[in-house]
Amino acid sequence: MISMTTQMPDGLTDLINTDRVRSSIRHLFQNDIAECLSELFQNSQRARARTVEIVTCEEGFTYRDDGHGLLDGMEGFHTLLKIAESNFDNETITDQDPMGLGIHALLAHDAIRQVTFASGDYRLALDTKRWWADRDYYTHWFTQLEELQEPVEGFEVIVAANAKLVQQLKQVFANSTYPYRKTGPAEGYEGYLEITLDGAKIDTRLPHWARTEQPLIKTSYQGSRLTVGFDCEYGAHNSSVNWYGQVIELDFHSGFKFHLDVRSGRPVNPLSPTRRGLIKDAAYEALIRFVKDEIFRFAFDTNNRAQVKPEYVAACFHMDGERARRESPYIVAAELLPLDNPSSLEDLDCKGDNELFTYDRVPRLLAEGVIVLDRERQKQEDEHGLSSFIKLVGKCYVLKHGDSARLKVESLWWKSGRQVREFFHEPGEWGVGVGDHPPAVWHPVEQEEPVFSFNDASNWEVDAVDWTVGTTDIVAFLRNESWAGFDQESDEHNYEELQASYEESIDRVLREVIGNCVPVRFTVYDLQSFMPTKDARIQKVRYHYDGQGISPQEITAVNAKGEEVRLRLL
Repeated sequence: MISMTTQMPDGLTDLINTDRVRSSIRHLFQNDIAECLSELFQNSQRARARTVEIVTCEEGFTYRDDGHGLLDGMEGFHTLLKIAESNFDNETITDQDPMGLGIHALLAHDAIRQVTFASGDYRLALDTKRWWADRDYYTHWFTQLEELQEPVEGFEVIVAANAKLVQQLKQVFANSTYPYRKTGPAEGYEGYLEITLDGAKIDTRLPHWARTEQPLIKTSYQGSRLTVGFDCEYGAHNSSVNWYGQVIELDFHSGFKFHLDVRSGRPVNPLSPTRRGLIKDAAYEALIRFVKDEIFRFAFDTNNRAQVKPEYVAACFHMDGERARRESPYIVAAELLPLDNPSSLEDLDCKGDNELFTYDRVPRLLAEGVIVLDRERQKQEDEHGLSSFIKLVGKCYVLKHGDSARLKVESLWWKSGRQVREFFHEPGEWGVGVGDHPPAVWHPVEQEEPVFSFNDASNWEVDAVDWTVGTTDIVAFLRNESWAGFDQESDEHNYEELQASYEESIDRVLREVIGNCVPVRFTVYDLQSFMPTKDARIQKVRYHYDGQGISPQEITAVNAKGEEVRLRLL
């Protein structure tokens, strides 16, 4: 250890390079006029101002408030410019704990040439380029002070900039009426400041995304008003804190959203220097924990049953599934709907709206998917096709959220019948079992509509789907239910191309099933393929109609050899 009497080099106790730190201050800001205005509004609020006037001109703007202005005369200007110092006559200033950097956002903006501050008996004009680059200029800033003949009430800032920045400033406020935009700098100051721009009143209410039009919970957190709602106006999920007028957006989007209105105290810690977010520290974690406790208390209190919707309970399960399974008196389930004229995979295994049930009044629950037993009684679990069996089972639901250990959840089993061709079988038998246990009772599949299951749909061809189909009418299945295997989603091909290909594949399989038939839009090659002499020219086609119909049902084709064949049109 070095002795305290050892001669040490000068400056070892100086751990901060003042000039370098000062120069780096510029990089804390985003070169955004909205950010500059936010800093000015915060200073006005701290100075207990009630009104703010902003007046623009072609190349700049003037900002005035009616607060107490800079305190202590010339020393007040020193405090304004000195990094990490501030002086406000406000009982909440200790809780707000300003960093003393905000005004430098103006001086750091590259579109601003000069900033003039005026308050009380003095005015100070600063060249922004020299302020950062000329050490002699910024260390002797006080030589720029001008004593005024008439004092300035409150605080005044005159900004010289380019016309583009003035337009940006106006746009910041003009956009305030749009619900999906980012938060404007004046939004949130209702009750603090009345703000005008060129004489027009600016809306200082909360931004649309932060409003809770239908609050579910109203309480307080460490002396601040806390409101909790659910997926409020415009579908905005993010929560917010109003920090003495400035709205801070929080990434809390469980379906529920909250708003904390901080007008005194310090329940959370904003990020310095411009409060763009909250520090994810113990204070933040305590707030989130409190909000979650309030949400769970509200949603799971059966006295609130009339107010609680299925989506509230579902959100609790998403927020903390283990806790929700332990505490929730409710389950969320959706009715399984029978298959109805599918046009694609999206129309298969559809469900009704989420519904809420208590554990003592649970509907019949069925697991999704179909367990298929083949002729050798080998078990296969298929993902799709359950909706084709729902008319046999009757009304039943799928569990969306709940403790399955406390519930009876059945599975649908299907023993397909004798194979007829390829993936087609006789209807067979069905039953319901619990867990891995097969059904104790099997029932014959007795309905006109086919039943089926599969795992992999297809973009292109019906026979590329890994079907197991039980039906007595193969043609009817191909014309209707086979569309349930059509996956219309593709990153490389459009819907029309996929749909045409899938339809052509159905027609092809139909012709294979039915036999002598061709598509309505047949080709010469289609006709030649049915002739004994394949290379003989087709010379004549006769059309056959049923009754008075205008569309032919069959044709007779005749070739140069005199061979003819009668074909159905599909």
